[in-house]
Amino acid sequence: MSNAETLTLLIAGVACVATALATLAAFRSAKSAEAAQAALIDADHREVRRQVAELVAEIEREHRRAKFLAHTLQVIDRANAVFSGSYGGSRGKLLEKETQDRLQEAEALAKASIDILEQPKTIAMLTLKDAERIRLDRTVDLARLRSTNDEFTRNSESREAQLLQNREASLSSPPQ
Repeated sequence: MSNAETLTLLIAGVACVATALATLAAFRSAKSAEAAQAALIDADHREVRRQVAELVAEIEREHRRAKFLAHTLQVIDRANAVFSGSYGGSRGKLLEKETQDRLQEAEALAKASIDILEQPKTIAMLTLKDAERIRLDRTVDLARLRSTNDEFTRNSESREAQLLQNREASLSSPPQ
């Protein structure tokens, strides 16, 4: 064997060792990438579950607000009926039924969230796919609940203004 052949063999041996080391490094890098990806998926899963928990709590708050606003609206409607002289009339009954119907819709929207709140371990056991589906559904429910509450607020404000007019008219008219 000549020096050139020995040198070639030595270079080939070093190249084989370098290739083996590069392969080992790539394998370790892939393992690290897989671990990082699993950690990222786990963190995403925790974040989605946290968002679900926040959404169901927010829906419960909006549900309580809807009940309060509906009650306030009913009180205003009754006072309006008293001051306008139409207590027990069909208009008052219609307004009360409309308010009750909207409140029942709000309660139906909040029911799924209330069920989740009553069993908090449910959120911890959700798969990522289920948590994302629930997050989407509850986001839509929250938007609809807020819309209902906005409607209650607008109705309350306009009927309260009407109540003030009826009250003033009632107080300014001579007793009979």
